Amino acid sequence: MKSLNRVVFQLTKKCNLICPHCFFNAGPNKKEKLTLNQTSKALLDLHSLGFNKINKFILTGGEPTLWPDLSSLMVNIRGSFPRTKIRIDTNGINFLINPKLFDLVRADIYDISVDDFHNQAIVSRELRGKKIFIKEDGSSELVDLFLKNRAKYKFELSVRWTSNRQDDHLFNKFFKKYNRKINLEKKPVTATGRGKNLPQVSIDSGYLIKERPDNFSCLMGDSLILDINGSWYGCYHPVGLTKLGKAGDLQLRQRFDKLTKSYFYKNLPKSGLLDVLDSIKNKHPEHQKAIENILIKKYWYRCQPCEDLCRAKIFKL
Repeated sequence: MKSLNRVVFQLTKKCNLICPHCFFNAGPNKKEKLTLNQTSKALLDLHSLGFNKINKFILTGGEPTLWPDLSSLMVNIRGSFPRTKIRIDTNGINFLINPKLFDLVRADIYDISVDDFHNQAIVSRELRGKKIFIKEDGSSELVDLFLKNRAKYKFELSVRWTSNRQDDHLFNKFFKKYNRKINLEKKPVTATGRGKNLPQVSIDSGYLIKERPDNFSCLMGDSLILDINGSWYGCYHPVGLTKLGKAGDLQLRQRFDKLTKSYFYKNLPKSGLLDVLDSIKNKHPEHQKAIENILIKKYWYRCQPCEDLCRAKIFKL
């Protein structure tokens, strides 16, 4: 039986928040979205690629609960891969406005974001200024809502906190109150999308690959992603190197087989980025200068070096 750890569907760029740190540039006026037909083709693609089991489907956006065919997609996913878990990455606002969504959506895992950035991002007149994500005492109306419904609907709850580098006092209060009740991840601002314009993002807040090699652990071979344009990528992030083609493309299997046999696909997750770059420098000295330029550049996210390496035509199939 051939299995894959996770498949990500980027359903929509539409969102009911305008987060100042959003790496996807999502917002209320964004129109880009997948169609239900594209996702149906994608489910067939996964079987044609030989996968009988997907451990987890991640439905993200934008705000996935604004995508009009969410319920139909979840039925289709469970029909195609009955033993999978479905995770929805949501800001949670629609559940606060209409708690009946818990009954309609019925995800296995909810991943919500709670931090002061999200308080600043509220555009709804009825919620503006209410600090539903995090209050000064460290409590969260949103987290309390999901905890209240967790036992009834039998879901797992994960919470992400994106730090603005000035909110440690809030995070410490939040951590003390909720850490034993949720899966909690604290992360820095990703310097892409709107996030790259924030004052919290500076050259000092990034780090070199050789300083933090563990931060550049590779998820290639672990995941596939269907991006907002309906294109498949053989990784957790839509990096050009791993682009396979559109959902339903008859050449997907051929391209996927070529990718899985490539040096990078086999070695990046196993050896790590630094070892792979050392190997390339030894075998291809013509790339040495370009690699050195990448090693002295500051990064914030594991996939950014791969994007630079693809642009420099060092990583190619």
